[in-house]
Amino acid sequence: MRAAVHAVDDVRTAYLVRLLTEAGSADPGHRAAVVYRTLLGEYAMRHAGGSSIDAEAIDALTTWALDPE
Repeated sequence: MRAAVHAVDDVRTAYLVRLLTEAGSADPGHRAAVVYRTLLGEYAMRHAGGSSIDAEAIDALTTWALDPE
């Protein structure tokens, strides 16, 4: 099971790297990892009954992830 989870994580992260690279993001590998883990944390918190991340935080994450510098 652990190997399957890692494989899925790798595919999803590679997809984010490709999207960020195409968008001109600086350091897309690092940023993809942060975005992916943020989304996993958001899912876990919402699944546990927490409130969802607010629009301003999503905008800030998106702006940072897409920053070309």
